[in-house]
Amino acid sequence: MEENLSFVPLLIVAALAFLVPVILGRIRRLRIPIVVGEIMAGIVVGDSGLQLVKSDPMLEVLALLGFAYLMFLSGLEVDFDVIMPKPGTLAGSWRERLSNPLGMGVIVFLLTIALGIVAGFGLHALDAADDPWLAALILSTTSLGLVMPVLKEQGLMNKAYGQALLVAAVIADLATMLLVSIYVIVRHEGLSLQVMLVLLLFGAFATAYRSARIAHARFPGLNFLNSVSQATAQIDVRGAFAVGLAFIALAEGLGVEMILGAFLGGALISLLADRKASDLHHRLDVIGYALFIPIFFIMVGVRFDLSALLGSPRALLLVPLLLVIAYAIKFIAALAFRLRYPWRETWAAGALLSSRLSLIIAIAAIGLEMGSIDAATNSAIILVAIVTSTVSPMLFLRLAPPPATPSRKFVIVGAGRSARLLARRILGHGEDVILVDNIPRHVAAAREMDLPLMEADPLDPETWTRLRPETIRAVAVLLPEDENNLAVCRLLRDRVGIRRIISRVHDATQAAPFSELGVSVINPSLSPVVELEYLLLYPSVTSLIADLEDEHDIAEIRLRCAELAGRPLREIDLPEGVIIVLIRRDGDVIYPHGRTKLRLGDRLTLMGSLEGVREFARRCE
Repeated sequence: MEENLSFVPLLIVAALAFLVPVILGRIRRLRIPIVVGEIMAGIVVGDSGLQLVKSDPMLEVLALLGFAYLMFLSGLEVDFDVIMPKPGTLAGSWRERLSNPLGMGVIVFLLTIALGIVAGFGLHALDAADDPWLAALILSTTSLGLVMPVLKEQGLMNKAYGQALLVAAVIADLATMLLVSIYVIVRHEGLSLQVMLVLLLFGAFATAYRSARIAHARFPGLNFLNSVSQATAQIDVRGAFAVGLAFIALAEGLGVEMILGAFLGGALISLLADRKASDLHHRLDVIGYALFIPIFFIMVGVRFDLSALLGSPRALLLVPLLLVIAYAIKFIAALAFRLRYPWRETWAAGALLSSRLSLIIAIAAIGLEMGSIDAATNSAIILVAIVTSTVSPMLFLRLAPPPATPSRKFVIVGAGRSARLLARRILGHGEDVILVDNIPRHVAAAREMDLPLMEADPLDPETWTRLRPETIRAVAVLLPEDENNLAVCRLLRDRVGIRRIISRVHDATQAAPFSELGVSVINPSLSPVVELEYLLLYPSVTSLIADLEDEHDIAEIRLRCAELAGRPLREIDLPEGVIIVLIRRDGDVIYPHGRTKLRLGDRLTLMGSLEGVREFARRCE
C-alpha cells in the first residue's frame, strides 16, 4: 500500500491551495474569485497542463469530501429567518404579496426552470445536448457561494434588496438539487414509488429538527455540552460533522443524490445553531475552506479535459451558445425584481444570479457519471462556470447602484423622563436619535428640551415607513405599559424587520414573550437594587459610580468580530484607558488575564473612557 500511495500530489495541491489566494490578492483589480483561481491552477498542473498531478485514490476521496462539505456549507448558509415571510407580509395587494423576498425568489426560479426547459429542448433539437432535461437543470443553477460574498462586500445582506437576491439564490440551489435528485431516480428507476424516497429524506429532516427542539426544551442539562465544546473535544463541531454525514449516508441509502443529503444536513445545523451567539459556523467554514473545498476545486481543474474540448467542434460551439443562453435565462427571469425595484437593480440582479460554479459543476459531474454528457461537454460546462463566476460579479458591481450610506439613527419609542435622558446621552455621543410618542405631555417635554421628535403612534405601521427602517440602527422601546411595549416589539420584529430591539419590562414575570421575540430586556426595578447592593457591600465602588458622568463609561458588548476571536487578550490592542473587567460565556463568568482567549458570542464588560469604550464596541461588531 505504501508503495502505491504518494503524498507528493497532495503536497502540490496543498501548495496551490495556499498560493492561489496569495497571488489573487496581489491582482485585486481583476476580482477573480478564489475558486476560479483554484480551478485554473488545477488545469495548469493537471491532465491538460504540466501533468504534475494525477487523480489517485487519496485525492479522489479528499475531493469527494470537499464536494460534500461544499454542499453542507451551502445548507449552513441558509438563514431561515430571512427566507420565511414575516406575519403580515402576505397581506395587501397581489403586487405586495409577490414582491416580498420569498415571493420574488419563487417567481424567479419558476421562470428560470421554464426557460431552461425550453432552452434544453432547443439545444437538443440543434443536436447540442443529448439530454434536454439535464441541460435544463444545468442552466437553472445559481452560485450561492458567490452571491453571498458579493452581497456582504457591498453591505447589502441586511437590506431588502440583498435579502431578495439571497433568497432567490437559496431557492435556486435547493430546488435544483431536489430536481436533480428526482431526475437521477427517474433516469435509473423510471416513474416508480422510489421517487417518494426524496420525500422520506425531507421527512427525516423534519423529524430530526423536531426531536432536537423537544430534547432542548425537556433536557436543559444538555447545555453542559457547551463547556465540553470549549475544550479540545470541540463537541459541537463533531456533532455537526455527524449530522452532515448521517444525511449523506441516508441519501445514499435511499438512492437519492448525495448533494441533497449534504445540503439538508447543513440546513439542519443552521436551524438548530444560534447564528449570533455561536462561532460554530465560523469554525466549520474554516475547516472547509482551509482543507477540503480547495482540493475539490483544484481536482476539477486537474480532471479538466482540454484536448477533448479542442477536439470536439460541437463542444467548442457549445461554450458561447451556453453562455448566451445562461445569461439570457437569468436576465429574463430577474424581471420579477421589477415588481419592486428600478431597472438598474433589476438588471444587476440578473447579472449576479447568472453566476454559476459549484452546483453546475456538480450536475455536470453527475451527468458525466450517468453517461448523459461526454467529457468534451463536461469541459465546456466547466469553462462556462469559470466565465460566469468571473464576469457576473464584476457585471453586478457595474450595474448595481453604489451602496447608499444614509445616516443610521437610533429610535426611542416613548418620550418619558427616561427616554428623554437616554436621547440626550446618545446625542452626547454624536449619534443621531429620534423619539417617537403621541402622549401630549411627553411630546411637550421633549420639545421643551429641543430633542428630535416624531409625534406619531408607534403602533401604526405607517409611522415606521416614514422613519425608513433601512436607516435605523436599533430601537429602544420605553413606553409606560408592558402590553404596549410588547405590541410595538412584535410590530418591529414581524412587520418592519428591525433586528436590534431593546425593551423596558416593568413586570419581570412578563419578560418571556419579549425574549421569545429575540428582544433584549431591561427591568428598571432591578437596576437600583443592583446599584444599592454594590454601594452597601462594596463601599469602594461608590466613588467610581459617582465619578463616571459623561467622560467615562461602563458597557457590556457582545463579540461578533471574527478577527478578535481566538486571540489572547495580551495580543489585542485595546484603546488607551479601556480594560475588560469580565467575560460572560455560556452562563459562566470569566475574570480575564493576559492569556484569556476571546470567543465569538462572548459578552465583554468594558470600563474606560467614553471614546475608548465606543471605539472598541465598533471593533467588536
